[in-house]
Amino acid sequence: METNSDMKKNKEQFLGLDCGGTNIKIALVDSEGEILKSAIEPISYKQSPQKVLKNITSCVQHFMDKNCTSKIKGLGIGVAAEVDQKNGIILNATNLGWRNVPIADFFTKELGIPINVENDSHCAAWGSYCLDAKKKCSTLICLTLGTGVGGGIIIGGKLYRGPNGLAGYIGHMSISYSGRVCRCGSIGCLESMVGAWALSQTVKERCSKNSFPILRKLLRIDKQFKITPELIAEAAINGDCDCQKLWNETGKYLGIALGSLANIFNPEKIILCGGISKAGVLFLKPMLDTFKKQVFKTIFQYTEVSISKYTDKIGVVGAALLFMDVIYER
Repeated sequence: METNSDMKKNKEQFLGLDCGGTNIKIALVDSEGEILKSAIEPISYKQSPQKVLKNITSCVQHFMDKNCTSKIKGLGIGVAAEVDQKNGIILNATNLGWRNVPIADFFTKELGIPINVENDSHCAAWGSYCLDAKKKCSTLICLTLGTGVGGGIIIGGKLYRGPNGLAGYIGHMSISYSGRVCRCGSIGCLESMVGAWALSQTVKERCSKNSFPILRKLLRIDKQFKITPELIAEAAINGDCDCQKLWNETGKYLGIALGSLANIFNPEKIILCGGISKAGVLFLKPMLDTFKKQVFKTIFQYTEVSISKYTDKIGVVGAALLFMDVIYER
């Protein structure tokens, strides 16, 4: 029987904010994870942190005013950075050059509502747990496959942050010590082998007048001359053997990583999300074949590996619902 407390909780609304590299996603989300309203706003990070945060505040305020979000309980923010979640501080955002930015205090003063700040991959993991898994498992691992590779770990139905809030940097587990130097400075990180920037770099290293024929044709037609996972996938689907080989290798690298993660955590579910996951048809089989070889047989039988059905929204939904989870923990 639904109690008055449950009914009140179910009527509550939360804002989610997913800060991407070129735009921000804003969504009004209910306690069940349903998006009631959403918007995407372009954003530039070339200015000072204070100016960028002021611009983001304006976008959020306009969204709140436009949608009359009077029932809103607070705002959950996902950002690609090392985050002190308890104090709402961006400790280090490498791509932005930000260090020790008190983002929660800034938004609280500007918007007048409670704020929760999380690493964006943590938000995606929680969104995947709520939307893909429907919270019907205890242990889940989520890999975000985009420009880089992030991750999040759910243990006992709770996001595992670690003592400093920095757990889940799955993209920086080394899977090949003879591999490429990663942007973090380490060698053979998963991110340096399967991230979007890594795929582009591999094509550049291998490209010659006799290689990647269909991809090179697509690049000329596209006239951007920018190698993207989308173009590599399109070329592979259209028969480019070099691109097909690259996706096959990507699957094997992922399989190695998943095997190690499964042997350590024994998760019920492993879910992949992010832009590169949309090319799953090209790397899923080699990934699962390699995963099966890497992991203990019993663990393999009880671990479900899948690609998220909600890639385009789990970050912003996860940010909103993680805020709700934090609030009800207090």
